[in-house]
Amino acid sequence: MQMKRKSFALNPLEEEQTAFPIIESITELMHKGLGHYHHKGPLQIKSNMVAKDLPELDDHIPDCKTCRYGKQSRKPFPKVTWRASKKLQLIHTYIAGHQIVPSLKGSLYYAAFIDDFTRMCWIFFLKHKSEVARAVLNFKARVENESGCIQTLRSDNGKEYTSEFFNQLCEEAGIHHQLTTPYTPQHNGVSERRNRFILEITKHESWLIDPKTEN
Repeated sequence: MQMKRKSFALNPLEEEQTAFPIIESITELMHKGLGHYHHKGPLQIKSNMVAKDLPELDDHIPDCKTCRYGKQSRKPFPKVTWRASKKLQLIHTYIAGHQIVPSLKGSLYYAAFIDDFTRMCWIFFLKHKSEVARAVLNFKARVENESGCIQTLRSDNGKEYTSEFFNQLCEEAGIHHQLTTPYTPQHNGVSERRNRFILEITKHESWLIDPKTEN
């Protein structure tokens, strides 16, 4: 096969062709669909009968290149930030998007809020980044009605988080707003790791998502 520019071109008119079928087991599909979760997790779910109609899974999965390459991160930064000692004491937040494919209601972004103590995550879908203030108000009303008051909110330096309106919102609500160092996502590691986990599931393995989901 001859090379054209930087790739090989397939000529279907040639007499001799070679095909390599790709066979992927249901165990590998389940592993990818769960965001490359550790294989012991699905096996425990099946053995404990936590979920119904799970397929038969192999005891071991082949070596996953995505796990090896995708989880090779830089050495951790020194721990200079404090950890929350109770729920809602510190909330991490970030916005993900612009997504290529909009949701069924036309949302192109989502705002995530992660409790530092419990690691509970709430997601609000947005059509525009400017809607983040409304998402904060909705999130604040929901969690404070259930569990108490938000004390600290930590985000990056995105314009949607540094606007005068957003700062006024935090000031009126009595929320201490922390901003991480610009261009240093390592300082917002909780949000970055959760964002990677969410996108691995939603973008790569759309077959697991219920098509009836409204958002």
